[in-house]
Order: sequence, then structure tokens, then C-alpha cells
Amino acid sequence: MIPRQHFDAIIMAPRETIALYVTLTSPDLRYTRQQQQQQQSTWTSNNQNNNSVITIHAGTGLADYPFATDVFLYSPRIFNGIVHFATSADCLPIAKVDFAFNVHHSDQISEQQLMGQVSSTLEQILVRFLDTQPTLKAYKDNHSLSVQGVNVALAGGDCLPSNAQFVCTPLNTMAEMRHAGTVSGGDITYDVLKLNEEITVEVNRRFTAQYVGNLPVSYEFRVELVASSSSSAGVNNNNTTTTITAMSASQQAAFSNATLQFLRGPLQ
Repeated sequence: MIPRQHFDAIIMAPRETIALYVTLTSPDLRYTRQQQQQQQSTWTSNNQNNNSVITIHAGTGLADYPFATDVFLYSPRIFNGIVHFATSADCLPIAKVDFAFNVHHSDQISEQQLMGQVSSTLEQILVRFLDTQPTLKAYKDNHSLSVQGVNVALAGGDCLPSNAQFVCTPLNTMAEMRHAGTVSGGDITYDVLKLNEEITVEVNRRFTAQYVGNLPVSYEFRVELVASSSSSAGVNNNNTTTTITAMSASQQAAFSNATLQFLRGPLQ
């Protein structure tokens, strides 16, 4: 047997198919012919051998060395050997999704107890959403999305309790969700964050909580419209003079509407 250290590991993503070329410099490689396949009880009638993790298909025998295109091909041929493989969830990437909540609760609950309860509650919600929310279910079915856990920490700042009998504690939560390399973690994060209203409704079945993770963001910018006396619009050379002209009220309104439509487009 060739020692394992002489091989480089091959990384495969879920549902990926690859082909391997196995060869020797001597005529010592053996395979099984198609008519012999029926005697191999672990091989199916369509020349496959599989378990719950991996499927091996019959291949093609090449009657020459090295690999060439003008050789005799014999197909299908079954590889007589052992495929060593391992699976590990630790190799899968993690999408991290942040949520911030103001949680109103009794002063009889310590901060540590509260963080533990919020963590388990949010994890249960996300696990359930993997089966009930169409977008997340598609990630689970097609890209092996799973919930690994939810970390909760105290957030800075203060919040006002909803009534005199409660205290308010700001919390930052981070959900870690493993997925296959066939999808972007950013896409998963974005789609989970779009469910913030549904998640908040579920959180409020156990707590009185306000989702504060999508606070409005404002930007200030300035645009100058340049009027050119040259017929070559947008080109500034020695024969061109430019003047900066303030927009009228109607122009400002039209520009504002066009800007809002442009910025809102990616969010719809």
C-alpha cells in the first residue's frame, strides 16, 4: 500500500462530483469488468457503490501509460481499491449574524441567567426557522445550513424599562451558522437579518424585547451639477469653461426622488 503521506488531501463540497485518474508505471492496477459487476453485492445495477455520505461511480480503463487520448478505452470498469475519506463539520465555514435587543425583565433574574435564556431561546427559534422559513430551509436542504449556537453579551448603553416593575438590559447576540462552501456566508447573513421582525415576534413569546439591530443610518453628501459651455459634455479642457449652478427647488425634489429610488432598489 502506498503510504498516506504521499497523497495530498482532496477537499470536496457537499453534492460536488470529481473525477480521479489513478495510474501505475507497471501493469499492476486491477479493476473489475462489467460482467463481473453482478457478483459484487455492494455495487448497484447502475454501477454505483455508496453509503450515506459518498457515492463512487464506475469509471473507464485506459490501456496505456501515461494518460493519452489515442488509447483503447474500456468502460465501465470498477476500481478495485479503498477510498479513504473523512467528514468534519469543523471544515465548514460559519456565517455570523448579529442581533441587538433591549430586553425588559424582572430584577429577580440575574444578567447571567438572562443571557443564558436569551441564547437558548434564539437558538431554538433559528433551528425551527430552518424548517419553516422557505429561504432558510432552501439553505439547509441545498447548502447544509445548521445552527451551531448563539453567543450573548451585555451591550453598552442604557435602555428604559417598559414599566416600574421591570429592568431593561441591552444585549448583543451573535448566531453562528455553519454552511457548505457552495454559498456565500454574506448571503446567509443578509437573509437571516431580513427575518428580524419574525424573530422578534418569537423572542417576545418568552420575553419583552425590542429589536434594535437595524437602527437607521443616515449619510450626508453633496452633488454639484456642472454646466459646460463646450459641446463636449463631461470633458474639461483648455477650451472649456465651467460654471457651478445651484439647483432650483424642483430640481432638488426630482434629484432627491431619483436618489431614493436608486438607494432603495437593492433592498427590495
